[in-house]
Amino acid sequence: MSLESIKVAILVEDMYEDLELWYPFYRLREEKADVSLVGPQAGKIYTSKHGYRLSGVCLAAVMLITVSLDAESASTKETKLPDQTYMPVVIETSFASTMAKDKAAKPEVMDRQRRLLEKRYDLRDDSSDVSMSAGRKPVQQGVRVRLPEAMTWRKLATMTPEEIKQKGLFPEGFRPLPHAHHATGGQVFPEDQIGAMADLEQRDLRRFDVDFDLPDHLTPQFPPPIFLTTRPDLGDVSQGKVLSIKNYYQLLKGKLTPVQMEGLRLLLTPFPQQQFNQTEDRKVADPSLGVTCLDCHVIRSAPKIRSKASTSMPLSGSSISTSFGCIARIDANSMRFRSPPESVLSTARSRYTSGFMPT
Repeated sequence: MSLESIKVAILVEDMYEDLELWYPFYRLREEKADVSLVGPQAGKIYTSKHGYRLSGVCLAAVMLITVSLDAESASTKETKLPDQTYMPVVIETSFASTMAKDKAAKPEVMDRQRRLLEKRYDLRDDSSDVSMSAGRKPVQQGVRVRLPEAMTWRKLATMTPEEIKQKGLFPEGFRPLPHAHHATGGQVFPEDQIGAMADLEQRDLRRFDVDFDLPDHLTPQFPPPIFLTTRPDLGDVSQGKVLSIKNYYQLLKGKLTPVQMEGLRLLLTPFPQQQFNQTEDRKVADPSLGVTCLDCHVIRSAPKIRSKASTSMPLSGSSISTSFGCIARIDANSMRFRSPPESVLSTARSRYTSGFMPT
């Protein structure tokens, strides 16, 4: 389809996503459309998430325009590019002051999140007689999403989507759940994981501004079990321990290939992250080495209901199952994360265990 004589404006602003701008730009131009890039301020340089810069002068060939920039001034004005790699972080108060303020606000932050969770969900401890895959924790049972007062699931099932929307009866438990400290965000770890990492690596994962918000009985078993698809005869090779840079070699020597072992080492190596680093812009009391890839997946492994008698584990590759049923697979050769086919997701959600499953 030709778009000749059609005028198209693509909006641009700082931290734009490169593909979201350049892919439609060039595809539209291929179809003969008259494409312009429009920014809110004349003469300003707009930088993408990956560092690519746009300005009215340097990209005149692709017709970058702004709502207040005229063509004549754009051809003569020179713009100096900033001599920097990273976006500036402006810290106007001392770290001690920030920490004291966040600590003082923490009880209110956690109380607000507790009220939200209790309004949306039934948080009682109602365990079933089914254990999680390693047998260390029972699976909870029952419907946990709360309905509006006087509403039942049967009544809701008889209503049309339009009626549910009009009357505001959509269950809030199915809406996106905000972070306990939404303005700041970032990773928050449960108490058992904080203690384990402190003992193993002397690495502090405790934030001073927010705590983990879910009750312990609603979280997956800790430490998560590890089942090897290539050695199902070994069962859970974690030996009831959480994987760490201090113990992974001892636990998995002779059970993984050299490539897999090296990939696992990288997944267990701490790297600085926004809330866990050595700068003033952190949310832990002492300067931190950071967090690891598997720090995150230890708490996000979802407790799948699986009978103790079930032993079949035909999943190939490595799987990390999150609390929302999403699964990322790791290619054992390249260690690249990629999404599996929907058929694999469906099978895994209904039948198989959670946890990290190296090939």
